[in-house]
Order: sequence, then C-alpha cells, then structure tokens
Amino acid sequence: MKITHEFSTPRNIFEKLIRDYEQLDIRVNGDNVFNFISTAYHLHEWIKNAPIHSSQQGKRLVKRAVGEDCIKLCRDIITAKKTYKIMIDDPRPKMNRIILKNRE
Repeated sequence: MKITHEFSTPRNIFEKLIRDYEQLDIRVNGDNVFNFISTAYHLHEWIKNAPIHSSQQGKRLVKRAVGEDCIKLCRDIITAKKTYKIMIDDPRPKMNRIILKNRE
C-alpha cells in the first residue's frame, strides 16, 4: 500500500504535526522530539506564506503564535541559537516526560 503525504498548504503541515505527535506517543526519543519541535516551529511560516495571512485573522494568528514562549523555545532549538540535551525520565510508554536541559 502506497501512502503519499502532500506538503503544499498549512493544513498539510498541521497534519504532519499531528503525525509527529502520534510518533511521540508511540516512542519518545530525541529524533521524534526534534521532528515535532521543527514542524511546530515551521507551521507559522507556512501560514505566513498562505493566502489566509492576508486576512486580519491570519495576521493575528501568526503574531500570537510567534509570541508564545513554546514557539520561541522551538525557534531557539531549530535555529541553533541554544543547544539542548533531551532527557527522557521514564522509558515506559505513556509514563515518560521530556526534559530539555539548556547546554549554555
């Protein structure tokens, strides 16, 4: 069975974010955490380049998202402004907690 994922709209990126989250729900590891963080951060860029951004609602959405602390943290990790060590404190599924330790 062939599965195709299209990446041409913000909706497609949001769907990828959901898939990344589902992967984290199955298995927490550094790669899955980084993929989720990267997709979460880049979603607002897709919205900025979409027709919805020309509306007031779209502009408010992007402005608010960029100002959120969690998105700022994602930006810092993705753009290598800060380096982090990802620690998983409990290897059991559904019990683990992700800890990002600043390596400054």
